[in-house]
Amino acid sequence: MCGSNVFAQGIRTVEEFAPLDFVLCFVAQATCDYRSLCDMADSLLMALKFDESPKNPSAPAIWTGWFEFKTLIQSRLHLVEELNSKDFSSNRACWNIECPLLKVPKSELRKCARCHLALYCSPACQKSAWKTYGHRNLCRSATAASKSDHRDTRFSLLLTLHDYQAHKTTVLLQQLAYIKRTGNTEFCVVMQYTGGRCTPSVTGLASKAKIWESHPSAAWEADEGRKELHFVCFPTGGGGKTREIALALRRSTSAMLEGLVAVAQEIPEGVDVMRLAAMEPVLFERVRVLAGVDVVETYDGEASMKAYL
Repeated sequence: MCGSNVFAQGIRTVEEFAPLDFVLCFVAQATCDYRSLCDMADSLLMALKFDESPKNPSAPAIWTGWFEFKTLIQSRLHLVEELNSKDFSSNRACWNIECPLLKVPKSELRKCARCHLALYCSPACQKSAWKTYGHRNLCRSATAASKSDHRDTRFSLLLTLHDYQAHKTTVLLQQLAYIKRTGNTEFCVVMQYTGGRCTPSVTGLASKAKIWESHPSAAWEADEGRKELHFVCFPTGGGGKTREIALALRRSTSAMLEGLVAVAQEIPEGVDVMRLAAMEPVLFERVRVLAGVDVVETYDGEASMKAYL
């Protein structure tokens, strides 16, 4: 109703736009949740048919906000299609975090006989995950959880991974700035969700040390650059409260981190790394190339399920 009024009659005051702005923000936030998104799908598809710009030429913010909203909704609906497609479930990672196999045909993986959720490429990997990385502690709760709970979790992981990869060039620049400033690679990525949209940032791992020390993936002795700690933060209600979930990103190569360290050594003193595109275009192009490296990335299934269930 708000959208129809805006596009059909134009807008005269900021106060008239406020209800639409509120609705867009509320709906956008709900699209981080799989069940809410599916419930709203038909209505959202109808809303996307509003393609015309506002009649009032002095209200560009309204058109910009609507266009950003449409883009967000379209990307979320595509994620639902991807999650529900046969291709999505055809390849999975072995749940043993030490296993380098991150993209295995599902037919070649063995399910845990109890929870029917965890997947392993061999009895050795299943045994390692049970004893060393605590699947025995997760198995009971995973067994009790419903199929819809598991689907919600898979959507949340897919959404976070999608948003991380969409912002990868920005994240790599932030990591590069951290390396240049501190001289070390002890950082983590924070994915802050507001109004359904993700804003990434990079901070020192020391600030999250207590959470990481108790994380199931902390014992993983991976080559540096093949694992990365991510914190997903999103509102849980009024009062500015947020929920923070720690995820361990598994990566098939350490080339990106090695490349960032090499670029950091070549950045002249005084250069603002976040303005690298303008100040050092050759070095910025190397960061762009790193963002496009052919790499398999996935979140540690064991720890992720424990965080969400």
